[in-house]
Amino acid sequence: MSNNSVPIVSITIPTYNRGYLLKETLVALFSQIDEDQLYDQVEVVVCDNASLDNTAEVVNFYISQNKYRIIYNKNEENLGVIKNILKTVELSNGKFWMLYGDDDLVAQGALKKIIGGFIDNNSFPAFMYKYASDDDIYCKDLKGNGSLSIEQLAEKYFYYVGNAGIFAVNTSHAKSIVKNCPDQLQSTCWPQTLILFLAMHMSENK
Repeated sequence: MSNNSVPIVSITIPTYNRGYLLKETLVALFSQIDEDQLYDQVEVVVCDNASLDNTAEVVNFYISQNKYRIIYNKNEENLGVIKNILKTVELSNGKFWMLYGDDDLVAQGALKKIIGGFIDNNSFPAFMYKYASDDDIYCKDLKGNGSLSIEQLAEKYFYYVGNAGIFAVNTSHAKSIVKNCPDQLQSTCWPQTLILFLAMHMSENK
């Protein structure tokens, strides 16, 4: 692993008192990193909202192996769900930012394909992914072309992309949004979704 290279993606996981679920999520994630030799491409960020359980022990097990890119942040106090999600953006160093729940399992074989998409389309501000079994909900490779307003995007995709692991955002866009739109982000229960929509429109206005 080369610590000097920039990872392609930061997979970020906000968590609180669910070490038993986080363990399963990390097993699924790191097994794919091992299988496809993605050590330099993937950074895993765990943002622990002052857990009182064994969360630190679960993460430290993988840190001790000294082969994965891992950032483990434990807040001194519980920041609440929204601020903890936004903290994951601040901690990310990858080209793209993805949000996973501590109970979300990366689909087998998906990580390598996702990274391939980032490499082939690295100028895109954002990506959305479909479920293989769902032909009605599909929006590929978001280029921010202005075809839908933020309001229209929200109406069509809001609850869909609220699910973790369904989208990715250029990290520099995400960081700018977190810095410049704190009131908007903290006034919604789905800040990750708003980051996605705003990132698409940022690219149009440059």
